[in-house]
Amino acid sequence: GTPRWQHEAGGSVTAAAVGDETVFVGSDDGVVIALNAESGETVWKRDYDSTPETPAIAETTHGHTVYVATDDGTLDALAADTGGQTWQYDGPAAFSTPAVDGQTVYVGSEDHRIYAVDAETGDERFFFEVEGPTGQPVITDGTLQVVGTSEMMALEAANSDSDPTAVAITDPERWAVSGGTLANTS
Repeated sequence: GTPRWQHEAGGSVTAAAVGDETVFVGSDDGVVIALNAESGETVWKRDYDSTPETPAIAETTHGHTVYVATDDGTLDALAADTGGQTWQYDGPAAFSTPAVDGQTVYVGSEDHRIYAVDAETGDERFFFEVEGPTGQPVITDGTLQVVGTSEMMALEAANSDSDPTAVAITDPERWAVSGGTLANTS
């Protein structure tokens, strides 16, 4: 069919996150932009000194919040309606696209760690190490799935009601990654 609207970005774009009737997208020219999902008009635009990953969006006590991780190791929480910064977490290495589960934002890093950051405050809750740099964490049914260079782990996602250090590896031995192929070894 015919596109309803188009938006010319200044660089290659990430995948989009959609929420609160808005499309959020990052581009490799250091911009995150919010577009009205119906009209395609720019709602807000935020410039970065580095490349943003695909944003994530979640409902918080502040309203809808957009989480943006960058390749210089920052994680920002932005108000979805204005793009105003709620908090910033500064990490040690480039971050992957974030994943949000309840009160926790998870982000993979090139320093071989997954960081868990409080979604409301930006405080680091905990981190755990994996073998090699990690890709984007994915959360399904309360399980955090992480792929490292040579392993895939499924972990119980910590929420606001649990001890944030009680991250249980559910069964990493049943997964193997070799040459880009993921296999269930059980």
